[in-house]
Amino acid sequence: MKVNIKALHGAECFVEITNTMTILELKQMVSKALKVPIGHQKLLLAGRFLADNKTVADYPNMKEGIRIHLVVRPNWEQDISSVNLHDASYCFLRKYYSDSDSQKISDEFLKEFNRSISSLSLDDIERIATMYLNEELTA
Repeated sequence: MKVNIKALHGAECFVEITNTMTILELKQMVSKALKVPIGHQKLLLAGRFLADNKTVADYPNMKEGIRIHLVVRPNWEQDISSVNLHDASYCFLRKYYSDSDSQKISDEFLKEFNRSISSLSLDDIERIATMYLNEELTA
């Protein structure tokens, strides 16, 4: 049977499932279709979260064409400023490159940026902070 998976942020897909399939297997299909890691997915049907170890047959109201809501848990390991930097670089790059190229370039830029920042010593960070503090005081 085919079911509709609808993410709260707007993306959706249709997936073909069987009654013997586990919810974890369904999440793997959703991960491929919507590019959401399995660990960040929560599937919601009729107000209840679906358990990974259960099968489709364990949910009698799961029928052909039903909509299952996908709740995406944010990646708490990723810094908020990194998310904003990623979004800003992606939006800028979209003016000049395709979606996939913009995503790849932005991802690589962020990796290099994080690598560069993590290699700074405390003295380097103090010098940068002092420089910006002095600029703010003179402005």
